[in-house]
Amino acid sequence: MKLIYQNAFIKGYARRMIYYPTYTTQPKYINNQAIVEFRIKVIRFYEQYGLDATLSAFNLSRATLFLWRKRLREGDGKLESLAPISTRPITVQKRRPRPFHEAQIIKLRDKYPRIGKDKLKLILDKLCSLMGEEIISESTIGRILGDLKASGRMMPFGAVRFQGRTGNILDKKPRQRAKKLRRGGYYPKQPGDLVQVDCVTKFINGIKRYIISAIDYQSSFAYSYTYKTLNSNNARDFFIKLQSVAPFEVARVQTDNGQEFHRYFMEELDYQQLVHFWNYPRTPKSNGKIERYNRTIQEEFVDYHLNEMAYDLANFNYLLTDWLIYYNTRRPHYAHQIPIPNRKTKRQIPPLEAYCSMLQLTHRESNMLWTQTGSICRSRIFRRRMVWLHEHQELVYFYR
Repeated sequence: MKLIYQNAFIKGYARRMIYYPTYTTQPKYINNQAIVEFRIKVIRFYEQYGLDATLSAFNLSRATLFLWRKRLREGDGKLESLAPISTRPITVQKRRPRPFHEAQIIKLRDKYPRIGKDKLKLILDKLCSLMGEEIISESTIGRILGDLKASGRMMPFGAVRFQGRTGNILDKKPRQRAKKLRRGGYYPKQPGDLVQVDCVTKFINGIKRYIISAIDYQSSFAYSYTYKTLNSNNARDFFIKLQSVAPFEVARVQTDNGQEFHRYFMEELDYQQLVHFWNYPRTPKSNGKIERYNRTIQEEFVDYHLNEMAYDLANFNYLLTDWLIYYNTRRPHYAHQIPIPNRKTKRQIPPLEAYCSMLQLTHRESNMLWTQTGSICRSRIFRRRMVWLHEHQELVYFYR
């Protein structure tokens, strides 16, 4: 059950509390909350300062103001009574049958396949003038074409495919694109709110290798792993590895539209109930943080270990983990700077130090080693795994 407070804060109307089941449709005013709040504000202003001041302040007509008060009074003070109502007219025009025009359009389409409604109108106007029939508009011709196709009186033009097993010829329907959630104006507030993920393909002596990388938008904490093949299953495996080493919980993920971020990768995000933002096509600047990191990792590490990357991938990932430890704990970052005491300049700090500053934690490095366990040592990438423990408001780094 969901508790919703109905409180108009208007003289003469009492406060209400109504329970709505979460599986039912929400009240109308929930989807128009901003509009309803504005109208409530206008009515309260009217009751306090009068008619002239209200009309001058909100640029409303007298009839509109009194109409809102009437609807609120007749609705027994319910907020949904102030929600916008449909402006659809009670009596709407119905489509009239046009047998002459339909027959002529069918004949013209059989004689001139794929002719459009704009060209059909020019020909049909001459026929209507000769036969004394009504001349119809181009949009009406388009609606008639749609009705004829829907009723099966005119075969729609489209691609077909041959089914080899049965020998049937089937219509090839266009693939319906799924609606993708875009980032829009969302801006993360703390580490883990938004993690950008991308992939880089490297060609070495005819051998392909794929580096999947992720970076946190706020703290710049980064993680990478290299695979022989690029598919959604490996992308899911990478994301699970990322969650096991990240010092924060990932809430939102932003990727491009590559196939590796579909199917199994999407299933994993849906299973964990995480938000997945998609970039617009051909707009890498939307993922600018990870694109800049891709350049850094190639210029500072990958280009110097191409031989290991091509012929000894396990050792390459081993070396890559060492570099990631350096990147996250030692390498200064331009995006994170802190003031130096008694100086006007600032000092660049690594991502994990910036993460500690954001959480207002002190940090120290630990030289302790874990005992080897089978669950951790299944992959060489975790032999130098980074684990962050929060104890007594301190962030402790454990290296393997």
